[in-house]
Amino acid sequence: MSDDFTSEWMELARRVARFTAVDFPDIEADDIEGKLLVFLAEKKLFDRDPSSDGFAYALNRKAHYFAWQERKEHLQISPQYAYRTRDISMLLENLFDYTRWPDAQVPEDAKSFENSLATDGIEMTSDMSWAYSHLPENYRRAIFCRYALRVIPARGSSEAKTLNRAKARMAEVLNTHFRPQHAGPGARTVVSNAQARYRLDAG
Repeated sequence: MSDDFTSEWMELARRVARFTAVDFPDIEADDIEGKLLVFLAEKKLFDRDPSSDGFAYALNRKAHYFAWQERKEHLQISPQYAYRTRDISMLLENLFDYTRWPDAQVPEDAKSFENSLATDGIEMTSDMSWAYSHLPENYRRAIFCRYALRVIPARGSSEAKTLNRAKARMAEVLNTHFRPQHAGPGARTVVSNAQARYRLDAG
């Protein structure tokens, strides 16, 4: 076994795990890294050069698979939904138009057992409104410009970076701070394992 390749694989697994965990607020990067290392050992890949044959792409896909599996388990046992940044981007589209709250796109793994899609949309967008009110002024301004005024910042611009930080902060607020409870996604009726598995696998 090449010590050089082993250290390169370990560093790659660490980077991929950390990158993946950014989009999964309820997943620890160390858990994903550990599973990746076990996977590499089982496939006897430590003797191979990680910089060739698209291994980095394959490892990234495997990391996302592990993350989704853990997220499914968490959502089956926890009554509290963990918001991802991409969930927030989707839900913010309707935040500043109350008439569109029932039409909000609800993430597949956030749909409650007893509520209709319209009710889920209203309650999740209500969560967005609550979190928005708890953001610093510069973050509220960035979100207002993008989703109320519909001004899309240039890719890589300082405005785009501020918007991304604002959405990340909103996810942090939603996932780590107490908020008023309701009967929808924020305080879901936990579905059965079979129902949860069907919904998530179909998504």
